[in-house]
Amino acid sequence: MDISLTILLALAVFGLFVFAISVSRPEFGLAALVFVVYTNLSEVLITQFGLPSVTQPLVALLAGIIVARRVLFQDNVDGWQYLTALLVLYSFLGYLSVFYALDRDLATETLLYYLKNAVIGLVVIFLFQKKAHVSWVIWTIIVAGAIMGSVSTYQALTDTYTNIYWGFGKVLYDGGGAYRIEGPIGDPNYYAQIMVTIVPLAIERLLHEKRVFLRFFSGYAVFVVIAAIFYTNSRGGFLALVLVGFLIFIRLPTQRFSGFILLSAILVISYKYIPQAYLQRVSTLVQVTSNTNSSVRLDDSIMERRNANIIGWTMFMEHPVFGVGAGNFNSNLEAYSRKLGLRNNVTSAHNLYLEVAAERGVVGFFCFMLIIYSTFKALINSRRAFLKKGMSDMVSLCDALTISLISYLVTSVFLHDAQIRYFWLLLGVAWSLPQVVSSSYGRLANSSDVRVSKAPYTESYVK
Repeated sequence: MDISLTILLALAVFGLFVFAISVSRPEFGLAALVFVVYTNLSEVLITQFGLPSVTQPLVALLAGIIVARRVLFQDNVDGWQYLTALLVLYSFLGYLSVFYALDRDLATETLLYYLKNAVIGLVVIFLFQKKAHVSWVIWTIIVAGAIMGSVSTYQALTDTYTNIYWGFGKVLYDGGGAYRIEGPIGDPNYYAQIMVTIVPLAIERLLHEKRVFLRFFSGYAVFVVIAAIFYTNSRGGFLALVLVGFLIFIRLPTQRFSGFILLSAILVISYKYIPQAYLQRVSTLVQVTSNTNSSVRLDDSIMERRNANIIGWTMFMEHPVFGVGAGNFNSNLEAYSRKLGLRNNVTSAHNLYLEVAAERGVVGFFCFMLIIYSTFKALINSRRAFLKKGMSDMVSLCDALTISLISYLVTSVFLHDAQIRYFWLLLGVAWSLPQVVSSSYGRLANSSDVRVSKAPYTESYVK
């Protein structure tokens, strides 16, 4: 039997299994979605085996599960209305650009891309209801990171760069005999961005998990994920990793000493395996703060990002209200490069925030930042409620999720929205936590000592 047909049949059987079991146990369907998204499994199957998308039918399948549970079990999901309203507003602003964008077809395509990925966040909210679901999501992300990190680390240590390991070991030849690991993502910088978000979750479980085997597995995941980040040679990934280490140290005060010893040990062990090419790339970060009269020449990558930022800012200043149109940053690149007299080496925005501002103007940028603000508000409110009830395990997980989201947003200063689905996934998890609070304590909104709003943007408080 043809391997593609075999895989297709296996996926069909797996899909039926997920649907059947997820009607009564939604955490299974939730874990399947998280795993497919984090490992980029759908894209791997499409490019390597010629199979159709897995993500789209899986999301449709989970939407059916949500409806089935609503009918059978009368599930009442709170907290999605406000986020949905923001997403509708953000999408509507993108839709307006169809009427004035230079490339209207691309504006429409970008709008559909955002909607498909935003739906992932909404599906997570509807399935993510109980405390037990938190464990499923966190461990699924850690397992996905361990699998990807294992392939990347083995590939680098054995120097088997010609073997892409079924699509999970893509590499980029960077010249001079240097290779940059791309994992299943197909880009080293985005791969580093995604892997950095896994580090705080794995370290949190390593510090707080009670089962010895799972603590050991968490430690293994931390090692191979950090090693994979090193082998991407991503400078943005390095900066985010340093920030993650700092935030873990200050956000887990009861574990500061253990965390310091742990991170020190990991860095000492990892230092032996850090490729020299990575150390050389990281050292070029000092060029960014060099005096403009310095004789040090900025490398091509830094020059491209600098030029992209100049172009993005100029686009925004010339179209401050609604921008140049969704997805139209690249459509205007050549014209702005000539106009500003910049070397035409810019291929993308290289900055999520400038990209949003340039394409959607101050109105769209404000809406996007409101989504981010509301997400952190949900995390803060949930943490306060868990802290009030003495659930230290959930408090630390809220901290870890917060750090993961921060790391994604920090790396987005250097990257645009090509892998935005990870942002929507993390957003969906964050917006689900107030619902977990309610299910854990039997509707805290009516409690005599703690009030938790259904909408995560309204602050919880203790009387």
